[in-house]
Amino acid sequence: MTLAVPALHLRLEVSAAPATKTINIDKDVYINEAVPNSNFDDTDTRLYVGRTAPSRLRSLIYFDVSDIPPGSTIISAKLILTFKSHDAGFTSAIVRVHRVVNFWSETVATWNVRSKTVWPFPMTWYWDNPGGDFDPTTEASRTVHAGDVGTEISWEIKNLVQKFVDKVYTNNGVILEADTSSKWLLFSSSEGTNPPRLEVQYTPAEIELTPSPQSQTVVQGGSVSYQIVVGGTYKGNANVITDWIAPAPSGVTVIPDVMSGVVPFVLTVTV
Repeated sequence: MTLAVPALHLRLEVSAAPATKTINIDKDVYINEAVPNSNFDDTDTRLYVGRTAPSRLRSLIYFDVSDIPPGSTIISAKLILTFKSHDAGFTSAIVRVHRVVNFWSETVATWNVRSKTVWPFPMTWYWDNPGGDFDPTTEASRTVHAGDVGTEISWEIKNLVQKFVDKVYTNNGVILEADTSSKWLLFSSSEGTNPPRLEVQYTPAEIELTPSPQSQTVVQGGSVSYQIVVGGTYKGNANVITDWIAPAPSGVTVIPDVMSGVVPFVLTVTV
């Protein structure tokens, strides 16, 4: 008798059309060189950059991009903040975005300290470099003017987000600085109105299934095997489910040799 090829369903939503995702900021906090051991997360609605003479101000921001399937192509990734206020005499400043290279805690981070633990043993982790550990390479920069107060300011960081999605870098978020300015700039934090966000447009990863052969004929009581290549642009783990497009013939079993794997991989289905 002739059997249909079992349909393979992978636990992944696959779409060739570009997708758009708005990602809320998971944690953010500003750090102040003038008070290097003070944390400002306690429902603080402010994110500062620049200087309050002569001390520097910087802001740490983290966003989770794990919902974007590995292997997706990032078309655009805009980090958007609302500019609320500025120092007296401020005219303009260049605000730069850098990749943070070490983990930090929102409720702990200061100019000197990045994280702490209480249990089972109290421990404090200091920044390797006071003021935050970050890649000196500028991921994006934007000139902000005094007249921009009340508007949204955006930075295009698609190359960085692509590397986070591809796991080239561990995602520890970003740090904003305007160290070359002698004045401070104030943006709204995630605890305030008009919180920061990351708007991402991307082409989702795809999975391709290539069975060989496409169909076979088997006599009653016999068995056949299909080799199926699971490939495509998706780079994560895929779980495999087999079922029948039409009702399965009585007494027939479908046995894949593996139930999951990291794409690309090959499985053999015996019917």
